[in-house]
Amino acid sequence: MDDVFVIDDFFDHALLDRAKSEMMSTGKHEDFFDKVGVFKGKLISQQLKLTDIHTPCISEMLAKIRSVFDRPVMFKEINYQILHLPWDIHSDWFESDGSESYYNLLIPLEDADSRTIIFDQRSNHTNHFYIYKQQNPKVEHPVSQDFWDKNLSMCWPEDRLYLTVKHACPYQRKGQLVAFKRDYYHSSDSFHLRGVKPKHFIQILVDKEREL
Repeated sequence: MDDVFVIDDFFDHALLDRAKSEMMSTGKHEDFFDKVGVFKGKLISQQLKLTDIHTPCISEMLAKIRSVFDRPVMFKEINYQILHLPWDIHSDWFESDGSESYYNLLIPLEDADSRTIIFDQRSNHTNHFYIYKQQNPKVEHPVSQDFWDKNLSMCWPEDRLYLTVKHACPYQRKGQLVAFKRDYYHSSDSFHLRGVKPKHFIQILVDKEREL
C-alpha cells in the first residue's frame, strides 16, 4: 500500500450525515487549548472521543475502511474533531502494547478549502517534532520559503529548515478518505488566515499487529 493515499467519494454523503447526527447524540465535545505550542492559550479543537462507541453508522464506516487494507487492522482511536485553528507540525505515532502504529485516517464531514501537508521526515521514536530536531540535522533543500509562507506560516519558522514536502493533500471534500502512515510528520495548512470556518472531520488512528 502507498504510504499516502486519498480516495475521493469513498463515503456516501448521506452516511456521513447520519454518522454526524449519531456522534453528536453520544456526548459532548471537549475543548482542547494549546498549552505550549504556537497558539498557546487558544482553543485549537473540540474533540469527541468515540473509540469505545460504535454507532451503526460508525460500524458501517469501519467495515468499509477495513476493505481498503490488505491485512487486519485495529482502530485505536476514533475522534470527531471540530478544528478551529491548525495543528502545527507533529506525527500521530505512539508506542502501543501488542500493536504498532500504522495509518492516520481523515474523513471530512464538510467541504473545507484546507489541506494536510505531509513531510518526508518521519520517526518511530517520537511524535514531537522538537525532539526530532534535537536528534537530526537540517536538510540540504528545505521547504521553499514561498510554499512555507503560503501554507505553513503559523508554524515555528526554524522548523522549515528540517523539512521537505512529501505530499500536499487536496482540499478536504466531504466523502474523501485521506490516509497516511502515522510516523510521518505533518501539519494542517494555515486555513485560519483565509477565513475558512472550523473544519469538521473524523480522525481514526489505525494500528496493525506488531511485526517480529
